[in-house]
Amino acid sequence: MSLEEKSPIGKELIVEALKDLGVEKGDVLLVHSGLSHVGHIQGGADTIIDALVETVGEDGTILMPCFTRPYIGFEGTVSKDRRFRPFHTDGTDNPVNIWTGAVPKALLKRKGVVRSANASHSWGGVGKYAAECVADHGLLDAPAAKNSPMAKALEKKGKILFFGCGIASNTFLHFLEDQANAPFLGNAIVKVMDADGELHTEVMKNHLPGHRSFYGSAPEQGKFYQEAFKRGLEVKETALGLGKLRMMDMQQLYKIGMDMFADDPLATLCDDLNCSFCQKYRK
Repeated sequence: MSLEEKSPIGKELIVEALKDLGVEKGDVLLVHSGLSHVGHIQGGADTIIDALVETVGEDGTILMPCFTRPYIGFEGTVSKDRRFRPFHTDGTDNPVNIWTGAVPKALLKRKGVVRSANASHSWGGVGKYAAECVADHGLLDAPAAKNSPMAKALEKKGKILFFGCGIASNTFLHFLEDQANAPFLGNAIVKVMDADGELHTEVMKNHLPGHRSFYGSAPEQGKFYQEAFKRGLEVKETALGLGKLRMMDMQQLYKIGMDMFADDPLATLCDDLNCSFCQKYRK
């Protein structure tokens, strides 16, 4: 039986699952998503967004990664990614060039949605604090800097929601790396297009090249998460259709993660002897 032949998942069922997970009125949520992983959702991405907005209420805020690929180089290596597109400062690449999925793309089509200006790691947002959260993250700022939407969400005791996707997509871990001044962050060379069509080549510092222990199909088994679980990191979980919703408390993850970096400046790198990136820094 195909997914389309199964009972579709409606907004009410999603709201029920979100509440069961612990999402509350007034929450600030960083939302990573996978549209197709829970089954057939009636109304698609827009239904997910409607359910999120309804669950957090008028005092809540939803933030989603709207990342792009403007890279022409990383740490002296030329990018050969055929998906390269320059970042459009006037927003005319919304949502064509975004690689983080159908839900963020649908979010950017809505009225009242705001988006940060960062060339590679912008965030889209809607709700009470959305404009405040995205306002200070500039075009060429480090992707996960202290003025990023993730930092603002942390200040507001936010939560990280994984809607039908694994915890490997946890961009907040890169915020920990930036705050710990991890030695493996590097420069990225990007192309930016102005509103008049003029292209510029720019440098973004403290970018996020290379491998991590939480990447891949089984991030829970990687070094970072295994150690974080030992230190008390909690991941709430509930079922929805064929998949799962997961959620972490941002402040708890921040404290545990920063303690881990204090003990090991390479806390998010893997121990695989065959991983050229991670082993370069472990020598």
